[in-house]
Amino acid sequence: SIIIIIIMSTTPPPPPTTSISTRTTLLLVDVQKDFHPGGSLAIPTANDDARRIVRLIETHGSKIDRIVATLDSHHKLHIAHPCFWVDGTATTTDGNNNNNNN
Repeated sequence: SIIIIIIMSTTPPPPPTTSISTRTTLLLVDVQKDFHPGGSLAIPTANDDARRIVRLIETHGSKIDRIVATLDSHHKLHIAHPCFWVDGTATTTDGNNNNNNN
């Protein structure tokens, strides 16, 4: 199983002030079910990691202003795919070399 925590607020942020305020964001990077046991990219400790994140939120949730979870997505024309690169140089979708050293 996977634990997904989404916290949404309908309360607008406070109005800007001249002083600097401190806000705390918990950033969860590349949270995927596939990293958990049984997934295609399974990491043996993924469930333990998820439990630690839950404990962190339970223990310090009152000090966290927002939680942001990112997901890695792989679109057809994604920079991670080999077809994006030609001779180590990024190529545009129309096939033109995007090297400015010409």
